[in-house]
Parts: sequence; structure tokens; C-alpha cells
Amino acid sequence: MKRNIPSLLLAGATLLVFLLLLPTTTILARATTTPNLIAGISFPAKTQTQEKSVAQAPKADLGSTVQAGDCALIPYNGTPPLNQLLPDPVPSYEDFRGGMICKYVINAKLPPFIFHFVDQGNNALGRIEISEMGSNKVIQVISNPVNPYFSSVDPYRLLNTLDANFDGYNDLTIGEGCGVTGNCQYDFFLYEPAKKQFVRNSFLSNLSEPQFDPYNKEVNSYSNMSAFDWEHDIYQFQNGQYVLIRKVVASSDRKNNTSTLRTYELKNGKMELTDSTTQ
Repeated sequence: MKRNIPSLLLAGATLLVFLLLLPTTTILARATTTPNLIAGISFPAKTQTQEKSVAQAPKADLGSTVQAGDCALIPYNGTPPLNQLLPDPVPSYEDFRGGMICKYVINAKLPPFIFHFVDQGNNALGRIEISEMGSNKVIQVISNPVNPYFSSVDPYRLLNTLDANFDGYNDLTIGEGCGVTGNCQYDFFLYEPAKKQFVRNSFLSNLSEPQFDPYNKEVNSYSNMSAFDWEHDIYQFQNGQYVLIRKVVASSDRKNNTSTLRTYELKNGKMELTDSTTQ
């Protein structure tokens, strides 16, 4: 079936806006706002009281000044001033040279974990030193460099936790970056209880705009190229692996002024085309 597609422009534009808004409504949204879609916890802006308490606390006790599910920058009192360090400082830039502290509960049976982002120079957050609440011992260091732009936009959204493999233990997501049309990606580090370590998962780290459905043990991934060119993949967690079970692909033919929507589903171990509509 062929139809002229100008009538689809409004719907396509609406879809584009929806996909662009996904980063703040999926992985970065509070789990309490979408109980059926597991998500990380967004970071509220720190209060003056919180900032003051962090500034007064000894470095070894910084974790006690941050609430679970929250982060706080550590004030930096050294020299030179930030406006002399950066070539063209933006007035809204925050000073990351003191680092940042986050606290998260990974499992109710474990003490809260403290995540200390260390400044890597040039006012950019770098490695993460991980310890347990009440202990100064660093049990793991994640050397993954943080995207300076991502952290400067909103450092409190840089680190989140969610149960990405549905095992009852929260895992880490570290903001990696976003494209012009959205397509935000995150580095995933899954907690392995036997090793007591967070291990990077390359599959999840390569997904675009991931959403997690704990009820069905599914992960949704969205890739957006334009209002008429996008892909939606659904993976189900089976026997310790993420298996692609459904794919919807939209593509446009600007020469013929048409748009095609194709749906693929997993059948007998293979992805098969189950529907194709051209307008």
C-alpha cells in the first residue's frame, strides 16, 4: 500500500520528540515514578545544608553526609580559581577538582556502597574508588574515564543504579554520552556477589536508550536517526543471556515519498519478518 506521507510528518515529529525525551524518563527517572519499569535514581540538586555538611566533614567520613541514592560534590579550596584554570570557563561550570561522593544500596543484605569520583585534571571527574560504608578500604577502582561534557551538563545524573540482570542486586550505570538525536549510551557494570566486584557488561554498554522491564525480564533499546528512521529492539533475559525476541524498524524512501515499518519476531530460534507496511 502506497500513500503520500506529508500527513505523517506531525506523527513523525511527535515520535522524534518522544525519543529525545527518553533519557530523562527511562534510565534516569526515579523507579518510584514508573514501578513497572526498573530505572536508576535521578539525583536531586544538592541543598545548601547538604553542601555545608560535606564541606565540614572529614574526608574519611564523607559517605555519612550523603543520603542513599544521592551524590554531592566535594568542595575544593585550593588554587588557582576555576576561572583561571579553564581557557573559556562558563559561569555555570561547577568545580569538580574536589571530586564527588555518591552512596547507593546494592542489596539490602549489604552495607551501602560509597563511590568516590576523583578529579582527573582540567576540572573533569575521572576514576571511581569504591568502598563500603563505614570502611576506608577501597575494594575496587573503576578506571573508566568519564565523558567531561556529560558530567559538566549534570554531574548528579552521572552515576545511577538498577538491577540490569534481574538477580536482586543493583548494578551501576555510568553516563557515556548522547548523540544529536538522543541515542544516549551508558557503561554498565554488573555486581557479581561471588567476586564482590562490579564487572563491565559490553552488551548492555552498547545499547541505545535502554529501558528495563523487571516483570518480563526484558530490556528495550531505542535508536533514532530521524522522525522516519528508527529502530526498537526488545531483548529478554534467558539463562543468563539477553536474547533478541522482537525488532521493529522504520525506514523512509524520500525519493518515492514513502515510509516502511517492518516487524521481526523470534521464531524457532531465528528472527523472522512478521509484518511489513509501506505508506
